[in-house]
Amino acid sequence: MFRDRQEAAHRLVQRLDFLHGQHPLVLALAPHGVPLGRLLANEFDGELDITLVRALAVPTDPGRIVGAVGESGRIHISSGADLLGVAAADIEAAASAHRRWLGEQRARYTPGRPARPASGRVVLLVDDAVVAAAEMLAAVEEAKAQTPRRLLVATAVATPEALAALEAVAETICLLANPFLHDARQHFEHYPEADEQDVIRMLESTPTGFLPAHLERRRHDDRRTMHPRRRSDRT
Repeated sequence: MFRDRQEAAHRLVQRLDFLHGQHPLVLALAPHGVPLGRLLANEFDGELDITLVRALAVPTDPGRIVGAVGESGRIHISSGADLLGVAAADIEAAASAHRRWLGEQRARYTPGRPARPASGRVVLLVDDAVVAAAEMLAAVEEAKAQTPRRLLVATAVATPEALAALEAVAETICLLANPFLHDARQHFEHYPEADEQDVIRMLESTPTGFLPAHLERRRHDDRRTMHPRRRSDRT
């Protein structure tokens, strides 16, 4: 049991002590993972952003999760998913609706800017709890597609099944395993919900942190392209 997210963050920091000086890109699953993600980004002098994924259920059976859709638009089917009797067209129709929703969420949470680049970076994926692995597994695959230098997953609590699935694909730090987990609030005495405005404020108030040299050069080049100097400026 955790007193609050601060205690969970403190315990995760002890397990992730090797990230000091690494300035990781912390990608929190929105919205619930963002408060914990902000605490970890601040501790490690990292950069905070969100990662957006949406669980993909069989349209005729909403409780039957077969995978998830990420911001890239790719469909990530979970290993061992029961697709018996499920038409590919039905999966695509559900995924199409999720893609629109993910785009709308990105526009609301980080208006005016795209997702932070993960290429060449130490990336830490964060959520308070992982009940079913489908969404976090999709987040892992989305991050891997950007070729990070190192990829880790951190969570306060997970089901043993979800933890095993995550450990098979990424370095995973989990403080507690609970086979009866169904909601993060089971393990937090104080667990204020993070609504959309809370998430926006956290993303705006968290320092963007350190950028590797190649990304600093890219940002500088982008600014020069967007704001070319006028002839009068060069005289």
